[in-house]
Amino acid sequence: MTRISARVSLCSLVTGFGLALTAWVQGSDVPLVVPLSDVKIEIKEIMYLEQVEGLKVQADKRDKFRIALVTIQFTKPAGRSVEVAAADLTLHYTHGGEAEVAPCEGISSFNQTLTEDRAMKMFNQSGPGWIKQKTAVRSTQATVVYLDAAFALIEPDISDVWLCVGQPAQTQVFKTGGWKP
Repeated sequence: MTRISARVSLCSLVTGFGLALTAWVQGSDVPLVVPLSDVKIEIKEIMYLEQVEGLKVQADKRDKFRIALVTIQFTKPAGRSVEVAAADLTLHYTHGGEAEVAPCEGISSFNQTLTEDRAMKMFNQSGPGWIKQKTAVRSTQATVVYLDAAFALIEPDISDVWLCVGQPAQTQVFKTGGWKP
C-alpha cells in the first residue's frame, strides 16, 4: 500500500469574496487532486443568472432560484499545470437560517483574464465527474488563472459562501479488484 502524508483543509470561510485554502498532499498517486500546498484558490465574484450554457432555471421557479456562476482565481507557480474535476467542487452556503450545499454542474476552461468569457463544459447524463478542465500551455505558464463554476438552484437570500475542493480523506490508498460484467 502507498502511504500519502496529508493535511487537508477542506473548507475555509469566505471573507468578502476571498477564499484561501491551504493544505498539502504529498505523493502523486492520487489522481485529480489540486495541489493546495502551492496553489491558492479564491472566489473572485459570483453572478446570479437564469441560464448558463443550456443549464437554466425553469420559468416558474425564477422567483425562487438562480444559477450561481462563480469565478475562481487560482494563484500558482509559473509552469504548474492544474486539472480540476467538476465533481470536486461544491458550494456550501447559508440562506436565511439554513445551511445548504450545491454540487458543481459545470466548469469553464482556464484563462488569464478575470473579465474574459470562458467556454463551459456542463453536466450531462454521464455526471459531473466526467467534466474536467486542465490548464493549457499559456495558462500553465501563468501565475494567475481563472475558471468559472456553475451551481444550480441557489436561493435569493444566499449570504455566507464557502467553496470546497475535494481532497483525500484517508492517508492510505484502498486497493480493490474491481468488478466483472
